Amino acid sequence: MALLMAANAYGYSGSWLTEWMADDADALASLGIAGDENIAGFIHIGTPTVPPTERPRPVLDDIVTWLDDATA
Repeated sequence: MALLMAANAYGYSGSWLTEWMADDADALASLGIAGDENIAGFIHIGTPTVPPTERPRPVLDDIVTWLDDATA
């Protein structure tokens, strides 16, 4: 997170994504990652050419169970 904030402070844009390539055996092998190692994510940094847009995100009520004080 600090790396992304620093990049932004210098006028760059970036995102931290963990997608299929973090678990893909061929991708990991090409990066020299051993079988007992994992990737936390990929940080992409570059010069922005368009304003940032929000990516689709799930509706929290569909994936989160809320506990209120009355049931605790």
